[in-house]
Amino acid sequence: MASMKRALGNLPAVADGRRRGGKAVAACAALVLAVPCAPLFADQSSTKPTDPAPEPDASLLKEVVVTAQKTKQNIQDVPITMSAVSADSIKMNGMIGFRQWGDSVPGMQVTQGSSANRRAGPTAVIRGVSQSNAGQLNEVSSMATTNYTFGEIPVDSGDPALFDLNRVEVLRGPQGALFGLASMGGTVRFIPNDADTHQFNGEFDGGGGTIDQGGLTHHLELMLNAPIIKNVLAVRFSAETQHSDGFITVKLLPLTFSNPKEIFVNGNTAFPVSSNRGIIPNANSMTLSAERLSITYTPTENLEFKMFGMTQSQTQGTRQDIDYNDVSGGWVANRFALEPQDNRLRLFSFDASYRMKFGTLSYIFGSQYRSQKETIDFTSEAPFLLYGEVPALQVNPNLPADPIPSPTTFPFFSQNKISSNELRLQGKKEPLFGSVTFDYLVGLFHMTENASGNWTIADPTWNADRGPNTVPILTDGGLILGQKGGGDFSTSAAFGDLTFNLTSKLSIGGGARVSRDTRTSAVYTYGDASSPIYEASNGATVGSDLNGPGEPSQVGTAHDSSLTPRGVISYHINENQMLYFNAAKGQRAPESLPDPTFFKNSTPECYALAQSLGLVGPAETGTKSDTVWSYDLGLKSEWLDHRLVLNPALYDVRWTGMQLNVLLNQFNAACNQIIAANVGDVEIKGVEFSAKYSPIDDIVLAASVAYADSGLSHDVQGVTSSLGTPLKAGDSVTEAPPWQANASAQYQFPVPYISANGSSGARGFLYADWRYVGERFDEVIGNKDALRVQMPFYVARSYSLTDVRMGLTTEGWTGSVYCSNLFNKRAMYASHQTAWLPNQQIVSVSQPRTIGFDFTLWF
Repeated sequence: MASMKRALGNLPAVADGRRRGGKAVAACAALVLAVPCAPLFADQSSTKPTDPAPEPDASLLKEVVVTAQKTKQNIQDVPITMSAVSADSIKMNGMIGFRQWGDSVPGMQVTQGSSANRRAGPTAVIRGVSQSNAGQLNEVSSMATTNYTFGEIPVDSGDPALFDLNRVEVLRGPQGALFGLASMGGTVRFIPNDADTHQFNGEFDGGGGTIDQGGLTHHLELMLNAPIIKNVLAVRFSAETQHSDGFITVKLLPLTFSNPKEIFVNGNTAFPVSSNRGIIPNANSMTLSAERLSITYTPTENLEFKMFGMTQSQTQGTRQDIDYNDVSGGWVANRFALEPQDNRLRLFSFDASYRMKFGTLSYIFGSQYRSQKETIDFTSEAPFLLYGEVPALQVNPNLPADPIPSPTTFPFFSQNKISSNELRLQGKKEPLFGSVTFDYLVGLFHMTENASGNWTIADPTWNADRGPNTVPILTDGGLILGQKGGGDFSTSAAFGDLTFNLTSKLSIGGGARVSRDTRTSAVYTYGDASSPIYEASNGATVGSDLNGPGEPSQVGTAHDSSLTPRGVISYHINENQMLYFNAAKGQRAPESLPDPTFFKNSTPECYALAQSLGLVGPAETGTKSDTVWSYDLGLKSEWLDHRLVLNPALYDVRWTGMQLNVLLNQFNAACNQIIAANVGDVEIKGVEFSAKYSPIDDIVLAASVAYADSGLSHDVQGVTSSLGTPLKAGDSVTEAPPWQANASAQYQFPVPYISANGSSGARGFLYADWRYVGERFDEVIGNKDALRVQMPFYVARSYSLTDVRMGLTTEGWTGSVYCSNLFNKRAMYASHQTAWLPNQQIVSVSQPRTIGFDFTLWF
């Protein structure tokens, strides 16, 4: 063990060596290869015989059981294109959040949106059907393009802690028949482990590491499963905590740089590398804690009750964004103020099921509460916001200059509450006539959702003297602009699905969901910059009441109905190969409501701009539901005595009446309106392929690749691209990459190991994972070639990341060392530009190279 202890004990020293450049990758590889190169786990002088080594862990080729169709099935028997990220994969890849598991699923990308307050969580883009709304206060989950569930209950978004999670299921293509609105691109399901009534067991995990150009990271997890009455009642408890010191250095800009157009970070001007306001290293420190409690009660063989509760909180010192064009080339952000985040989540579910002769009757209740606090640095934009709305007074050159203000922040707060009830009856392989059987599912569903929040921009030091040289802030506390409000959504639905198993090989089925939906909204804007009367020029004084009720916008009620059918055919060529074809429809709620007063306080110039873009109608009457029809043809197959799994799929997605937010300030900086419109039809064609292969018992190889080609199917009249040119057929309107790929290799080998109780076998393992994501465009639409040239800051370049891990596993514990982001790349998850920092390419970025260790103990 001495060599292992030395290797782990030298982690900080290795990190210091990496900072010197040159030998970084070599040092990382040396650490990972240290264990198999030395007889660390064998006592060579011992004469005790050794037990046989444990069987190799072929978990990647084991049967994976999923509940994608609300019943337990082998994933190879489910006639839809889907992926399941298992608990074993989560551990082996060291996944701690959406940035890791999202990249492992072909055809899907998960990122944190650049807009603040975006549904309080990350956005999943599946097959190019991308979220397009802008994080407004009244935004509800039915307006999204991806549906999320935790267990059996709907949630508004997803980034739960991954410890003690059984799996993550990703169902590609519309899933509206079984999962309702917002499942246009697909559904993401987080499946926790249930309490086991059969035996007591537990797990302890711990680990730590060091981040290149950053600090330390560590995590601790504990799970206990205890039968209270064997085979009848059990309780399962799990908890975890994670902490990262961070890795982004924030350079605080001098406050005299109040004009954002004067701020350059790419060497074009003499910008101070280290300002007099200081430098904050490791500013994006993160802390997460989560607790889960699960109870299973089976009073009889046919009756079962399950309860589940979860709390989670996560804080981060500043956003995981850097200025990609900073001259240092590192993980650096230039800001006037930090941009912290705080996310809280509570979940509760109750599930009762009763197995009868002809099927299983289930009732599921769920509730979710999620809150998010987020802050954006708004310092340089505040004076321009005021100058744009309120006429400047006569400047007197004899008066002293205005004082330098303090930083101005743009804090958001949002909360989302969801309550759901589902009642369903389900049967499988019910006899019909002869050898024909059928599977059926019928149910009722009701859900209510409330979204609310507020944001303010205030700074009492701006224009503090309120003299003739200033545009005065009239309210006490320096309230510049604020907004408050939210939205409510309710849906009542009936759904059913019926499959006829005509022969042992051929099955034909279909289903549909019918729903009636209601959405209400009320958002109010207040503050100096929103005042309908230019009070400064009329002699108003400090303390004028501009706090409320405010100017209403997005106020009203809308009703909508939806019908989302699906059809499926599956044919088993033999017991190991299945062909399938399915067609399914997805739909989401209208993004905007009727608002005849939308342009009430707009300037004539901005109204004329909206009119020229053909957006007056959508602004005043609201958008309509957009829909997706998707057609899949796929093969699920196993070969070579179950050593090879091949799953290819072709798909064609037709997106009709796409809802897209058009930002008028892209064309005129003085026009801040955001107008939602149905801008046209989109066609997305693609192929997805995944494979797993175990040539011998000790080696498992896996790979997947996805390609998507998307674009407008025809010219769009009256709507222009982000470049101000008319939208043409073939133009891009999605944020998804055309190519995604990943590959992994795992090798296991026997290692002599002497346990405390005698001799036994153990196995070592080596693991490597590589993933690639192609080029993406952040919230821009139009011709890609022109966008690359004229809007390069909005282009997130392709990236690839490589992780390696090695370790030892026995019947009671596993230990490993790892190196993530082996080549220390700054992967661009998303790239954008802001009005207040127009010369900076702001990139949501990957964590630098991290070297660490993990240890797991089972009992």
